[in-house]
Amino acid sequence: MSHSWEENYAALNEYFDFYGNTRIEQGKKYKGYALGAFVGSCRMDYKKDMLLKIGFAFDLYGDDWDKAYSIAEEYYAEYGDLLIKQRDVYKEFRLGQWISNQRSAYSRNTRKITQDT
Repeated sequence: MSHSWEENYAALNEYFDFYGNTRIEQGKKYKGYALGAFVGSCRMDYKKDMLLKIGFAFDLYGDDWDKAYSIAEEYYAEYGDLLIKQRDVYKEFRLGQWISNQRSAYSRNTRKITQDT
C-alpha cells in the first residue's frame, strides 16, 4: 500500500521525534512506511530544485538542440531558407555544421526529425 506525501511526512516527523534525526537508509521502513524511499525522493527533489535555481541543464543535448533550433529559426526568418554551407557561422554559432548533422541523422534514420521535433 502506498501512502500519500502527507502521510509519509507525518511518519517522518514521528520518526524524527523518536530518533532525533532523519538519516534513513534507502530501503528502511518505519511502521509500515517506506521512509527510506520517501526521504531519498525528498533529497532528490531538494537537490533538483537547487540545481534548477542556477539554471542547471538536466538534458544537456536537448537544451543544446533547442538552442540550435532557435538559431536555425532566426536564420530562416532572415534568409527564407536553410541552405547554409557546413562551415558557415551565424550569430557566433556553427549553424552550418549543426544543420549538416541534422541532415545526416535524418538520412541514417538514427534520429528521425519530425514536425514535432
